[in-house]
Amino acid sequence: SDIDDVLDAMEYAAYVHDVEHIILDNMQFMISRDVKKMSSSFDKFDMQDIAIEKFRKFATDYNVHVTLVVHPRKEDEGAKLGISSFYGSAKATQEADTVLILQSDGKRKFVDVKKNRFDGTLGHVPLYFERKSGRYTEDAPAQAPPKTVVPNGVGVKTFNGVGHQKGRAVASSNYGDIRGQHPL
Repeated sequence: SDIDDVLDAMEYAAYVHDVEHIILDNMQFMISRDVKKMSSSFDKFDMQDIAIEKFRKFATDYNVHVTLVVHPRKEDEGAKLGISSFYGSAKATQEADTVLILQSDGKRKFVDVKKNRFDGTLGHVPLYFERKSGRYTEDAPAQAPPKTVVPNGVGVKTFNGVGHQKGRAVASSNYGDIRGQHPL
């Protein structure tokens, strides 16, 4: 089955390359392919439970962290997701050591820690998108310090990046004399 092929690849990665963390995205896609191949009375939920058992056993046997992406079932628009929002049976959240849910309230995105078997700490972590790097981070982007405009080598603080004096100027992070280096 596709699940067994994935497990074989995971075993190879753990054994040959010492991989310690494997992310599988997404569970429903793998299951739907396997269910289509089978002619028995198994349904998607049965197959999902079997796959989760296999992934859990693999994580334990190989001491590898397995992150399994499971999409939520259809919920009302704007409804906050919880552990019961996962597609399929409850096995995915029961077997998991940690359950993280990516949420959006329309304006902001955040991660809700809904289960933590290690120390029980639950929480809410805001996510900020950094356009420059194309990544989400936990911390808000640092605000740039006010720029210093240096007209003819004399340091003048700016207001919202606009100098209060006229003349040749460049933005600089210090008050040093940069006359002639960056003509405008």
